[in-house]
Amino acid sequence: MTIPRGLKKFVTESAPVKLSKGAFKAFKSESGRVFAGITKKLQQQLYSKGYINYHCGASERQTKPGWKGSSFKRGKAVDSQVSRLASASKARQEKATLIYSRHAFSALEKAGLEPICGQRGVCDETLGLATACDLVCWKDSSKQLVVIEMKTGFHGDRCLPARHNGKPCRMSSPCQKATDCTLNRHLAQLAATHSLLKNEPGIYKSLKKFGVEAIAGALLYIDDSCSELHDLPAYWVRRGKAILKTLR
Repeated sequence: MTIPRGLKKFVTESAPVKLSKGAFKAFKSESGRVFAGITKKLQQQLYSKGYINYHCGASERQTKPGWKGSSFKRGKAVDSQVSRLASASKARQEKATLIYSRHAFSALEKAGLEPICGQRGVCDETLGLATACDLVCWKDSSKQLVVIEMKTGFHGDRCLPARHNGKPCRMSSPCQKATDCTLNRHLAQLAATHSLLKNEPGIYKSLKKFGVEAIAGALLYIDDSCSELHDLPAYWVRRGKAILKTLR
């Protein structure tokens, strides 16, 4: 696989927002405007009030000993390392110190995806919302830019519905037909991120110069025993923009 000349630089340098560092973290534009993140807003406005048992059905996919600390900290550590190594050589990626990071790069390679950059900021100036793509990859076989949402762990049944008062729950509008489960929550997050990137002003016109024909999305699950890559279904692609409007 060969990334088109200049594409990596364009995708990286054209990011309209960046996550500021320090005690108060926020997405900011070059002008200093602060944008609201989407993660908590999804929890508050799209997901149900039901409870999901993330460990149910996890007997066949147990986390191996070796990681000390919470799964949240593990996820942050993997995100950070994969982001740093996204634009590095394949040799450096294969020597990543975290096994989850090595699994991530291996899974991407098998899927024909070449990492371009990690934690690429995206935003909607009208809605005042922003987030970051965990990874942006190049898929040479389809000439696509692919937004990757990466999740570590989640060993249980990802299709198990959230329950409230013993009854299975669905998401709120515009996804009221979707079961509120782990998989759909992550697909909804990916749909919103994907929509922010593909709706950047002038993005398609700029990408055509590098031979990019479309912007796609994929959800990557990584754990000790296996990896799973889910292409973003058309149902979620169609609702990405509407989801963002409910979060404003």
